[in-house]
Amino acid sequence: MIHSTRTRETRTIALTITGAPDLLIPGTDLTIAPASVELTYRWPSGATSVEIRGPRRTKTGRTTSGTKVHMLPGDPWPAWLVELVDEYRPDNWPTNH
Repeated sequence: MIHSTRTRETRTIALTITGAPDLLIPGTDLTIAPASVELTYRWPSGATSVEIRGPRRTKTGRTTSGTKVHMLPGDPWPAWLVELVDEYRPDNWPTNH
């Protein structure tokens, strides 16, 4: 008889996104135009971290070189990001974002 217990596991999902609104990078006055998102889910804590990549948007609306921002549990997440995290969360994994 084989008995298995899940102890710790991490799953990462990389997505290309379109149509997401610009995002103010927390703690800065910089704005990013999201182009891709990497979602990392951790078991058993349910903690989810997110890396968002895309070009910076200037105050004039022009885009410049690409950048990335890491968003952790406890950071203020926009509604579109919460929906994306919930949509791709592995089945039966806890929620903590």
